[in-house]
Amino acid sequence: MTLTRRSLLATAASSPVAFGAHARIALGLLLDIVWTGQAWLACGEAGRILRSTNGLDWQVIATEGGVVLTSLIVADPKTVWAVGHQGTILGSTDGGVTWALEHREAGAILLSGAVVGGRVLAVGAYGLALARDGRHWHRQGIVEDDVHLNVVRATGETLWAGGEAGTLLTGRVGALSAVPGVEGSVFALSITSTGVIAGGLGGRLARVQIDGTVQALSAGTLTWQGACTLTDGRVVAVGLGGAVAIIEADRVRLDNRSDRVAHAAVAAGPGGVFAVGEAGVTPLLIR
Repeated sequence: MTLTRRSLLATAASSPVAFGAHARIALGLLLDIVWTGQAWLACGEAGRILRSTNGLDWQVIATEGGVVLTSLIVADPKTVWAVGHQGTILGSTDGGVTWALEHREAGAILLSGAVVGGRVLAVGAYGLALARDGRHWHRQGIVEDDVHLNVVRATGETLWAGGEAGTLLTGRVGALSAVPGVEGSVFALSITSTGVIAGGLGGRLARVQIDGTVQALSAGTLTWQGACTLTDGRVVAVGLGGAVAIIEADRVRLDNRSDRVAHAAVAAGPGGVFAVGEAGVTPLLIR
């Protein structure tokens, strides 16, 4: 099945963000999107994975089990994983064209993942963390308590992990340190040249430096769900109620969607910037 979106309409000409019009195709809820280096991939409810090479034509791939898939992990353009409910981990070695079940764990919920120092890591509810060894997954100690880990991002050997109740951790796997001064649950992280942008509950956004310095940014009241860093260093954040922000240095420009469509994640690639959420895939034209 191929879904086609042939036009992108700039609906806010004087705004730093214009939103591409999209057909209301019943894709269902989508929770993550990534650019692999060769293709776009998105995942969500009912075990669906979407794939596109141009951001306009999307192929829907039905995967084994039909559980909610929450996050995608990219090692290279060919090697990708999707994680989700029931501890489900699907792997692909052909860039997301076909998928195979690698792990399942009844009752477990995986929410995010990353490749850190060459190791593939998946995390989730109640402090759950799994690491990949060959084609097998085993428990990996990340946190000592049962805090939910909502999102992880990595650069080199350094892992950043965001979770409930102001949890933000950074460091090497097995030796993470808490970053104090972050308020509210963290759902969005994006790597920057100096650390990360962290976003979450109640519109809280913060620029966090590698040395642990936290600078709160003014960003409204809507919860931030996802973020990505553009090639020019700006960060785009998306969230509930149509929330969209562009973070540049210490400035935050808010440009919330009038239709208040909730977004769960956002990613940037050669074809542009795309958000996913309750309305499927939405192109964002960033100015």
